[in-house]
Amino acid sequence: MTSAERKKLISRVAELNFRIVSLQSLENNSVIEDIIKEYNNEIARLNKSIHERREYLYNFIGGGWNSECAYTVEEAIEKAQNRWAADSPKLRVDVDSFRVSTPSDYSSLLSMFN
Repeated sequence: MTSAERKKLISRVAELNFRIVSLQSLENNSVIEDIIKEYNNEIARLNKSIHERREYLYNFIGGGWNSECAYTVEEAIEKAQNRWAADSPKLRVDVDSFRVSTPSDYSSLLSMFN
């Protein structure tokens, strides 16, 4: 997920919350209750996505790989660059290689150690 995508999700949650408050001020009926329930379900789904860190795998220019946990790919890139800048100037992070870790991708990378 990119920072822009995350901001859109946060904005959507705020909009849904505003709509719920507006609907609650109306006369209560089953249609309004269903809409509020639907909005609450969407808010729960979006919040899970917004507040979940993902593991991002990445490569180094010249070989090697590692991972970072972050909310967005931009955050993962920044963390990786900061992590390796001080340790070894020879390790240059390939910013174009960042991807969300999958079990098969991770297993494939680990198999290189055998």
